[in-house]
Amino acid sequence: MTLKVAVLPTSNLYLDNALESAGAAVVSLDDAQALIWTGSDQTGFPHELPKNIEWVQLKSAGIRPWITSGRIDSYRKWTSAVGAYSDDVAEHAVALLLGSLRQLPLHARASTWLKADTWDTVRSLRGRKVAIVGAGSIG
Repeated sequence: MTLKVAVLPTSNLYLDNALESAGAAVVSLDDAQALIWTGSDQTGFPHELPKNIEWVQLKSAGIRPWITSGRIDSYRKWTSAVGAYSDDVAEHAVALLLGSLRQLPLHARASTWLKADTWDTVRSLRGRKVAIVGAGSIG
């Protein structure tokens, strides 16, 4: 049996192709068994889902706003992207931290050699302690 999936509020060719190559059919919400919500928040989310929707996949990792708004019900399976972005976001955060310490934006934009005293403000993490607070799976 083919899983019928609606993708809202917008889809793209890559997502549609991925679903179809996995054996799913991309259909309208009224004909779907599952909904993939690609929106960043609840703006435009249907006020009532059709009874045929058994599963909703949310794009966001955080679901607290969805719970407090009362959107999540007990009739369907609800899943989120928790953990999907963790490794990439963590690596990006470390890259930004190191780039900032080394003043990479300043040096990358320089059109001439910078004065030696500019290098005095370049910092290192060597021998320092770093604390990560409240970062969840990204931390």
